[in-house]
Amino acid sequence: MTVQNLSAELQLQFIGYIQRLVVEGDFSATYKFALLNALADICIETPQNGFSSKLEIPFNRIIEKMIQLYWDQASPFNTSNSETPNILYQNSASQVKIITTINKLKANGTHSFSLFLRAPVRIETIKSLLDSIKTGPIERLQTLSGQCDAFLYPIQFKSSASQSYSIVLNEGIADCFRKFYDLVIHIARNAWTKKVVSINKKKGILNNNPSVEAFLFSNDRMNLSSILPILTDIQSNKCFYCQKTISSSDESNVDHFIPFSRYSNDTAHNFVMAHARCNNSKSDYLAAFVHRDRWLQQNLDTYRRVIDEELKLHVHSDPDLTLAISNWAYSQASDINAKLWIAKNEYQTIKVNPYLDMVAE
Repeated sequence: MTVQNLSAELQLQFIGYIQRLVVEGDFSATYKFALLNALADICIETPQNGFSSKLEIPFNRIIEKMIQLYWDQASPFNTSNSETPNILYQNSASQVKIITTINKLKANGTHSFSLFLRAPVRIETIKSLLDSIKTGPIERLQTLSGQCDAFLYPIQFKSSASQSYSIVLNEGIADCFRKFYDLVIHIARNAWTKKVVSINKKKGILNNNPSVEAFLFSNDRMNLSSILPILTDIQSNKCFYCQKTISSSDESNVDHFIPFSRYSNDTAHNFVMAHARCNNSKSDYLAAFVHRDRWLQQNLDTYRRVIDEELKLHVHSDPDLTLAISNWAYSQASDINAKLWIAKNEYQTIKVNPYLDMVAE
């Protein structure tokens, strides 16, 4: 089964089920919203093999993804109720374990998620969270109105001597997550934000603060200026898109080649340098294939290792994951005949063959 071959019935069932999750589920903490977000992310980060419509996901990968989602949320939040920033609660009772774990890591010198991925304590940290994540959101996500409805995955987990537990998404579910990624993320994060606001209002930490969602899910805290010199060198001080030199009078930007609005996690090989005017014109569009081919050559071939070595301390570096995200984004665009950005006021549409070898017309 592929995304193109999903039955209309399964698609409708999936949408209805995701909506039911946030209405009929029992949420005393935000873990279940994070798990839903994590599953959606992992599905689009995993290359489609074209053979199996089921996807096995190790618990370790789920926990690592949840740590990534919570990492910046473990930072203090400036509220209107206090002169001292507070760490927002993510549980109706005491703080969730994943937040306290992240703050211990930060206090011991692991200041970013990219550093965590390379830290000696990474495996130990994931193991320390295993029981709380397994018996919490993984086992309870699909409890609706007090009864288990295992539409996404069976509550029977695979394990082996060489690997920890894993879940196996039911047939077609991974493809549904890929097809309806934007919808799932919107539903999960909207409910997540509401829960955080509700919890922290009851604790007297929040009053009415409209910036909570931006704090929870924005990348504004990521300083991209540290990335600019590396990209300037790689691109010989030329704009990635128009290929013209960026002069001293021009403003340059670091651009997410796959727009942040499509996939809201920073990855090292997704960055390019561009004129501000080109970046602003491209906005949230996917770039045309002439740009994608150049990006593949530059970031995932010629300078693949350089980018990894130079940026891995600043941001998560995984070129294979970045390629999978790119393939997913362009595949999704082809499903809706989306326009691709060439230059200011210039666009093209996508044609796609059954093997997703996409071309522009």
